[in-house]
Amino acid sequence: MKKLLQCGIVTMLVLPVAFGQLYLITGSTTSKYNTGFSTSLLAVGSDGSVKINQELAPANPGTEWIAVSHDARKALILPKDPDDHNIVFDFETVSTIKSCQRPATVNLLLVNQWLINDPVRGLIFAEYLGGVNDQTDQFRGMIMDASVPCNLSFVKLMAEDLKYFVSNGSAGVADTGATDFMYSAIDSDGSLNRKWLTGDRTYFGYQVPRDLMAGVEQPNVTISVNNQDILSLELYDGLRPNDARLLVLRKGDNTWHSIPAPSGHVSTERGFGSFVALYEGRVKNSNAPESAGSPEWRQKATKTGPSVADRFRMWRETYPGILHLYNVATEKYYTITTNQGDSEIILVDNNTVYYRVSDRLYSAAITDSGLDPAKLLATSEIIRDAHWAFYKH
Repeated sequence: MKKLLQCGIVTMLVLPVAFGQLYLITGSTTSKYNTGFSTSLLAVGSDGSVKINQELAPANPGTEWIAVSHDARKALILPKDPDDHNIVFDFETVSTIKSCQRPATVNLLLVNQWLINDPVRGLIFAEYLGGVNDQTDQFRGMIMDASVPCNLSFVKLMAEDLKYFVSNGSAGVADTGATDFMYSAIDSDGSLNRKWLTGDRTYFGYQVPRDLMAGVEQPNVTISVNNQDILSLELYDGLRPNDARLLVLRKGDNTWHSIPAPSGHVSTERGFGSFVALYEGRVKNSNAPESAGSPEWRQKATKTGPSVADRFRMWRETYPGILHLYNVATEKYYTITTNQGDSEIILVDNNTVYYRVSDRLYSAAITDSGLDPAKLLATSEIIRDAHWAFYKH
C-alpha cells in the first residue's frame, strides 16, 4: 500500500538515530564536462548542522567516477585526469585508507569501470581499457584492501572475473551524481552475460525465468543493482524501448520477482541491502517541459557541485518528484512524494530511509504498515551536492 509523504509540512529537527553519526558524501562526476567539483565528507549534527569533515578529492581536477559498496562499507573515488590516483575511503574508520597511483598505459583508454567482489582477493576496482591503434582491449584491477601495498595491488583481470561485479546503482538526478551499472544480454535460456569486443564473454551465473520475459522479442538488459541480497534488472524490448520491466532476484531464496511499475517510467535505480529505490521520470516534451520545483534550484555552480538549473535544462528527462522504495525481502512498496525534481533516496539503514529534497535532508522510519511521518534532519546549501550517505554506529 502506498503512503504519500508531504515534506513541506515538516519543520522539526531531530536526531536521526539514537546512537551513531550520519555522514554524507558529496560528488559530481564531470567526465563529460570541462570543470570539476570537490568530493567531500559531511557530518550531520544532532542540532541540524552540516559541516565538512574532510575533503576526499579536490575540485581541481574533480572526479571521473564514484562508486559505493554498502556491503563492504567502502567507496572508490576516481579523480579526473591528470590526477592518476585511485582513492579508497572506508566507512568504518571514516578515512581514506588507500591512494594508489595507476600504472601508465600506452594506447589504452578507460572505457568503463566497476567494483567486483572477488571471493579470494576481496573488493577490487576494475577497469575496462579499450585499445587504440589495434591494441588489444584488456581488464585491469586494483585490490582495495589497505593491507596490500600499492605496488602489489594492480593485477590483470580476465573477462570471467567480471562475474563478481557489484553495483549500488546510479546516484543523483539529471547527471549530478554518478552512474554505476552493467549493460548485459540474455541468452535464449535466460542466462545473463556480457560479450566484450575481445570476443570473450562473462556469464554472471544468473538465469531469468522465461515467464518473466514473455512477450519480449528483442531483450536488452541493464544490471542496475547487484549486492549480497539482491540482483535488480531493467529489461527492455528493443522494439518498445520505453516499456521497461523491473525484475529482481532475491538471493536468500533464489526467487525472482517483478517490481510494481510506477505511474511514470523509471529513470534510475539504487540498491540498499534488500531495498530498491526507484525514481520516476518523464521524457521531456511539451506535456512535461520541466521538472518539479524549479524555483528552488541553484542557478550557479559552487566548489562542491554544478548549477542544478543548468543540469535540468540540458537533461533529456523531467522529474515530478516521486520516489519509490521496494523491499524485496517483504515485497512491500512505499512511495515518497516530494514535489521536487531535485530529490533522491541516499540511504536505507536500520529500517530508516534517508532522502534529500533540494537543500534539505529527511528521514522516515520504515514499518510494516508504511512509512512514518518524515523528519527534517538538516537544511544546508551543500546538501544539494550530497548523493551518498552512511552511518557510523
